Amino acid sequence: MNSVYWAVPITGFQVGAGPYQSTPWVAIVDTGTTLLLVPDAMVNAYYALVPGARFDPSWGAILYPCTQTLPTFIFGIGSYRGTVPGHYINYGNVNFTHCYGGIQSSEGIGISIIGDILIKAQFIVFDLGSRRVGFANKKLVPP
Repeated sequence: MNSVYWAVPITGFQVGAGPYQSTPWVAIVDTGTTLLLVPDAMVNAYYALVPGARFDPSWGAILYPCTQTLPTFIFGIGSYRGTVPGHYINYGNVNFTHCYGGIQSSEGIGISIIGDILIKAQFIVFDLGSRRVGFANKKLVPP
């Protein structure tokens, strides 16, 4: 891709044990962004599997009951499948009962962003000479 950012072509996604959905989108890898910001269709598909998850206008984000177990998020780049465990997607508590989801909408900002929610779950190599980004799954810390 020809971009001033570390742009990657994502070929699809999967939520939990659901089917892989071939939904192409482009995202930039940004170590300075915390959240995983994706198109609304992916946000809706993800939180549809989290009972009690809802958009909270006062936070401007999806919140969910902290008692819920979040599903795994899987993304594809060609035949590669990267895994982000659900417990990595919990961004943190907003009060005693609700948590802030680490996957949020990219609508309105003009670009999808792969931030730390996904980055911390992957081994990522930035190849400046070839202007490409490589991903690999790694052994992760259990919850």
